[in-house]
Amino acid sequence: MRLLFERGYSRQDILELFRFIDWLIELPEDIERQFQDELTEITEEKKMPYVTSIERLAMVRNSKEMLLDVVSARFKSVPEDVLNIIRSINFIDTLRSLIRQAAVCESMDDFRKILLTVQDGQSQA
Repeated sequence: MRLLFERGYSRQDILELFRFIDWLIELPEDIERQFQDELTEITEEKKMPYVTSIERLAMVRNSKEMLLDVVSARFKSVPEDVLNIIRSINFIDTLRSLIRQAAVCESMDDFRKILLTVQDGQSQA
């Protein structure tokens, strides 16, 4: 993988080749973990995220849906203001953190305060 990056292959070519190889070969768990660690290191070095923009959008959408499911299950409904704030969040790490927080929050008011803090942080960024 490192050589593909270094030899100037296009991002799309690298992704397609990787998907093909991944389809052909199933690595043992320990080697898979090592490969993933090295791939993360390579993509960070090259400032070239491995996840495509379409994949990232799908991950964000799925994270929003999971968050809404947790909020709805935990608090029986999702108020419009909370829904609008969740819809405006586009960072996967933020959404994942909110899923965990929604699962343990004592009340909708407490969760709303967390959301407002996140929203304020995003508007300042």
